[in-house]
Amino acid sequence: MLRTPLHVASPHLSTIGDELRTLFRCASCRFVVFYYVPYFAGLTAIGHVTTFTVVFGFFFWLVQSLATEVTNRLADRVEDEINRAERTALCAAFGWRRLRVTERLLWALMLVMSGVWLAVDGSWPIALMLLGCLAVGVGYSRGPRLSRSRVFAFLMINMVFGGSFVVGWMAGNPFAQPGMAAWQQIKSFFPLLVVVGLFILVLSGIKDITDEAGDAKVGYRSPFVEVLTGRLDAMPWLLALIPSLATAVFVVTGLLPLRVGLIIFLAPVSLAMVTAAGRSLHTGDQLIVREAFYSYWLFYCSVALLAFAPSWSLLAVVVGAWVLWLATTYFLHWGDGLRAADLRRLRSLLSGAGARTPMAGVRAIR
Repeated sequence: MLRTPLHVASPHLSTIGDELRTLFRCASCRFVVFYYVPYFAGLTAIGHVTTFTVVFGFFFWLVQSLATEVTNRLADRVEDEINRAERTALCAAFGWRRLRVTERLLWALMLVMSGVWLAVDGSWPIALMLLGCLAVGVGYSRGPRLSRSRVFAFLMINMVFGGSFVVGWMAGNPFAQPGMAAWQQIKSFFPLLVVVGLFILVLSGIKDITDEAGDAKVGYRSPFVEVLTGRLDAMPWLLALIPSLATAVFVVTGLLPLRVGLIIFLAPVSLAMVTAAGRSLHTGDQLIVREAFYSYWLFYCSVALLAFAPSWSLLAVVVGAWVLWLATTYFLHWGDGLRAADLRRLRSLLSGAGARTPMAGVRAIR
């Protein structure tokens, strides 16, 4: 029988450790790796890696990630009570008032950390990028509520990859290089930004398949869900192939190195993700597909960045990011990671039999 997805912390948090763990869980602390890996790739691409940019950069992105997620928890409380009741229960255990105070403290800390960064590197490009980080993090859920915009929501999600990379690139002081070297580097990165941006644009909507009921309550409908349930059955699969087609064009024209063509071989995985999303008719199945896609998202970005700017240091950071991703997924996340039973269920969905078989014995992934 499917387990009820209400695995939450005790409402009586007895220690600071309990409180901090509950905050990390409801604020999805694992997403720091989505910021840090492209950021570090930007540093290595420019070849100017320092202890400050590596260590301070990690904590900067951790605070950015936590602040953005906490703001989103507070702004989306109405729909989350329907979509993610277990995460809402964690927020309630931590305390909604305390969460609002934490939001302000985290953004205040972001301002302080930005000031420290500017004191160390006071270049105007860094200042603009740090200001952009603050604007995107807040504007995604507050003010213009870009997360509710059918166009800007996907562009803002793309900033996690492209924006983080450019911050790392800027932190490497590219304009200190002679001649047009800096602009040549950003020109070489632009095709990769397009490719990964297209990947995020056409596939990140998989995370919305579990949120349809709550989104409807606030008048939002995910474009991905519309495509998935539209009249043209082949459309989701055609869209899933666009990043691979773009990669092939850039490689053939010489705008991307031949080795970046490796990500073309991930096209079958993208098709599998779309197939599983389309066949998941139950909430438990949808949560499994959603969780699998997040890991695939990190894997796709890792392969793309390693192919674009290969280095031993970047490989070490990618390996470390995966260790952190798995550890936080299984111990510091509001949901559970994929287990053997979930992988069998995913395989059943891909075989075509999954949508017709009962859910007995399959856990709910939160």
